[in-house]
Amino acid sequence: MNILVVDDNAAVREIFKDILTSKGHAVTTASTLEEGIDRLESKPDIVFLDTKVGSDEGIHLITRHAESYPDSELYVVLVKSPSEQTPTDMPEIVTSIDKPFKSEQVLAAVDKAIAVADERRMNDSGKKRKPKKSKVKKSSGFFGRKNKEPVVKVSKAAVAEGVEFGMKYVVFEDVADDIYLLAAKFNPQVFSVAIVSSNKQKAFRDYFDTDGQTIITLSANPKAGSLPIRGLGTLMETLLKFAEDNDRPVIIIDNFKDLLEANGMNSTLVFINQLLTGLKKEATVALSVDPDRVNAKERNILLSKMKEYKE
Repeated sequence: MNILVVDDNAAVREIFKDILTSKGHAVTTASTLEEGIDRLESKPDIVFLDTKVGSDEGIHLITRHAESYPDSELYVVLVKSPSEQTPTDMPEIVTSIDKPFKSEQVLAAVDKAIAVADERRMNDSGKKRKPKKSKVKKSSGFFGRKNKEPVVKVSKAAVAEGVEFGMKYVVFEDVADDIYLLAAKFNPQVFSVAIVSSNKQKAFRDYFDTDGQTIITLSANPKAGSLPIRGLGTLMETLLKFAEDNDRPVIIIDNFKDLLEANGMNSTLVFINQLLTGLKKEATVALSVDPDRVNAKERNILLSKMKEYKE
């Protein structure tokens, strides 16, 4: 395996190198975060990443990887102190080890990373082999939706003028408004539409009949039927499952500002990128963004992955 070790402590880097090379692994090291980011160009199989690299947060390497290499998988073993928590909303982090560590813990982490990589590849392969569904799947629970009759293959004409199914859209607006007009152009009798919001359902009723859409509500204090706004990993899993389980999925996110306030810019951008790259079938994703909450670089990151929509 090609393994990258990112740690600002020279002694720790040498310990990792001795342990890993003794088992035949090829090891590259980096003493700074920028150096580690440069090393990502070689696409290492596994990255051992310290939570603190000099004055930088180690997880920024994960964010930068998502920006620079959106189509490349990253398998990270987080190296942390016992008092630190392992983030649960970053699927790139496959396991962690505490300092001080033993050689058997390092090698076990390598085995864990290999197992996770193999499992994900198998799952991806299995999904690609699944036949397309000919009708909307009946479901219950969180994704409960009205039963629908089988529908024929849908042409682009089934969508109102100005939008195209399968396209990814970003709507720059001070408050969520045009995003709902966009959502209303997808007939819920033809498309499976999910609205991700922090608002109550009455906020949508001026735009469309919410009985035809799945509403995924996020809250800082979630109750039954809602999800935690700080749990981006949970939201990611929910949306990918929605897309996998439904025909012609359309995902509308109206609360980018709330996601930023709860999770920070880096984590939110990583979430958006992973959602777009994690979809295994044709789908539309649309995002409402307050232009005052993003700088030029962040705006360009969004526009590199999504088309700007204007009503």
